[in-house]
Amino acid sequence: MKTDNHTFAGLPFLGAESKLSVIFSKNRLTRRYEMNRLPIRVGNRYIFIRLEDVDAFEVEGNYLRIYTGDSSHLLRGTLSAIEEQLDGDRFLRINRSTIINLEKLKELKILKYSNYEAVLFSGKSWLWGRKFRENLKRVVQLGEQIG
Repeated sequence: MKTDNHTFAGLPFLGAESKLSVIFSKNRLTRRYEMNRLPIRVGNRYIFIRLEDVDAFEVEGNYLRIYTGDSSHLLRGTLSAIEEQLDGDRFLRINRSTIINLEKLKELKILKYSNYEAVLFSGKSWLWGRKFRENLKRVVQLGEQIG
């Protein structure tokens, strides 16, 4: 898996306006409904990751690891800051340290003791936290309504 470390240069550090909030802000430059890509600085250039290509966001210390297919990108920020800005119909928090893209969810495995494992099409998997079972119910109910 290819891994890149990134920073948001030129944007204010976390506080009242986090770097992620600035990117997703509803100001005259970037309106939320227009936001479908994350600009990430890599050395002396920016790359743009389409949100539809993001498999998951995972906490790594004071950073967020963004998984996109066979690569990942490391950003400084918090999971709660990005969770506020993401589309709740597409992205869902499954435990204290992970948000997944529901469109990339391949299956839910039922494990012992009523535990669940979310498996993505990329093969990456995470345990579904007990505190986030309401989110699990939303996913399963959606499937039952469609089926």
